[in-house]
Amino acid sequence: MHVDGSSIVINAQIKGKYGVCPVCGKKSHQLHSTYYRNLQDLSVFSKPVSIKLLIKKFKCINLQCERKIFSQQLSSGFDKYSRRTKRANEQITQMSLEMSARKSSWVSNLQGLPVSPSTCLRLTGKCDISIENHIRHLGIDDWAYRKGHTYGTILVDRETGKAVDLIRSRDKEDIVKWLKSHPNIESVTRDRAECYSRSISLALPNAVQIADRFHLAVNYSDYVVRIIQKLIPELKRIKQEEKTSKNKISDPGIQRIIDLTFGGTSVLKEQKKDLILKAKELYEEGHSKCMVAKILNLNFRTVSKYIDNNPNHINAGTNPRIDYISYITSVPLRFAETE
Repeated sequence: MHVDGSSIVINAQIKGKYGVCPVCGKKSHQLHSTYYRNLQDLSVFSKPVSIKLLIKKFKCINLQCERKIFSQQLSSGFDKYSRRTKRANEQITQMSLEMSARKSSWVSNLQGLPVSPSTCLRLTGKCDISIENHIRHLGIDDWAYRKGHTYGTILVDRETGKAVDLIRSRDKEDIVKWLKSHPNIESVTRDRAECYSRSISLALPNAVQIADRFHLAVNYSDYVVRIIQKLIPELKRIKQEEKTSKNKISDPGIQRIIDLTFGGTSVLKEQKKDLILKAKELYEEGHSKCMVAKILNLNFRTVSKYIDNNPNHINAGTNPRIDYISYITSVPLRFAETE
């Protein structure tokens, strides 16, 4: 062993003056050649350790054997064709299973065991995922091999939070086949993909299908938008009656919804007019346009337009973005009475 710069090099060789043919099992003393095999090992005091192992090649003495030349093989501690020891590969694999390939590569380099992110992925891909048949609560979602082009399906045990299997497609046939092999599943958490809902219904008709929190919020917002769209004609009629009778609705929440549904242009115009006047006042006080934009939390171009243009010319837009949910959820029962 010697220290070569910032690394440690260990010279070693396999004991024995003969070799055993891996095909026919015959012993041979006829030396053919030798070569060195460099292996990475776990670091010592944060210094990389390299094992320079002398390997002998022998000629097979069995004339009937298809293997003519073979190398000495190690019984334990080293994998065939590997450039690292088993314990080094095990450490990299464990880190790669707990974090991303880039992060595990970065940590390995700090520990004196330099590897690339691709190596971390290859070692992780060799791991056997034990698929347990007693999964009760499953999570299913898609993931991208190549975003926008090729997708697969990931299956997660929701009780342990660990991935149990990967399917290399989103096809209904593959998903149904996997689900039928696990009949003990009681519930499945999924997104809104139609292929998943149909596959679960077909393979596990008694399983409860659960929408995750994100898609539950999306479903709720879509439902509210559909209801608002159906109520727009009625709200416009109430607005027209309000103009003719000049009577305001007593509930301010409902009145606010009606104003916004009818267009909301008057409210938006007033807000925009206040911003324009405030921007002009700050500019006349000696503030630069950049400073006015920072004070009002607006874009620089917007402030320039407000200062340079006529404040009486205000275009609030014909189709403003309106947040109906915050209003309709606050007065759901009273709003229903106006239908």
